[in-house]
Amino acid sequence: MFFIILNYFLLLIIVLTTVKDEHLFFNMYYNLTLLPLLFLATICDIRHRLIPNQLIFIGSFIALVLIAQEGITHLTHSLMTVLIVWLIGFTLFKRAWCGAGDIKLLMMVSLFFSRTDFFLVVLYSLIMGGVISLWYQYQRPRRGVPYALPITLGVILMMLNNA
Repeated sequence: MFFIILNYFLLLIIVLTTVKDEHLFFNMYYNLTLLPLLFLATICDIRHRLIPNQLIFIGSFIALVLIAQEGITHLTHSLMTVLIVWLIGFTLFKRAWCGAGDIKLLMMVSLFFSRTDFFLVVLYSLIMGGVISLWYQYQRPRRGVPYALPITLGVILMMLNNA
């Protein structure tokens, strides 16, 4: 698995060094960084009901490096969004309405989007979570939904919306 991730990032570096438009560069870099991390988180969440902290750390680190290049104002806004997600998520976790890994994943995802776009990601994720939970209740009663899947689908819908 390590070699797959390493090959992916080497390919990513080659692709990104050929992009000339700075806005396109950041959007492509964000997408090419976020999607594989979300896919890995989804697979781990479905198989093991656990989202590895390493994925969250890698994604957050890359996002913070990119955000820091855009300026201190953007960094401040992003960190405030992460704080808001953490406060709301902590409340939901304490009431046992969602898992801590899901909240950490949402915190990481919030670093990749503006506040408006992140709100839409959350909205799309909630809609997809409702659809998937209906299926899960029919197929596997008394089991919770691995929420990395709806988050990933929400991000994909947001990216398609911005395309």
